[in-house]
Amino acid sequence: MSNILTSNPLLLDTANTSTVVSSLVYRIIAIVWDPGTGAANGDQAILKNENGVVVWETTLVTGNLVPMPFTPSEPFTVDGLIMHTLTRGLLMVYYRP
Repeated sequence: MSNILTSNPLLLDTANTSTVVSSLVYRIIAIVWDPGTGAANGDQAILKNENGVVVWETTLVTGNLVPMPFTPSEPFTVDGLIMHTLTRGLLMVYYRP
C-alpha cells in the first residue's frame, strides 16, 4: 500500500525524510499509529509540516508497544505534511475538513 490522501483519516504508511506528501492545510483532530504485530522497542513515527518542523512524534518503549491515540484538546493546523519516519505500520491522521 502507499499513502492514501483521499480519505479521512489520511492513511500514511510510506516514509521519506524530505518528500512532501501533501501541500494542503489540515486541521488535525487526532493521530493514531498502528505499528502492527511486529512492534518493537525504539520504533518511531515522526510527522512534519512541509517546512520540516516536527508537528507530532512518538517512540515505542518496552512495556508500551501499543501507542496511545493522540487527541489534542483543540484541533491544530499544519501546512502540508511530510511522513518523515515510520518504522512500521500505519499512521492515521484525522482532520477537520
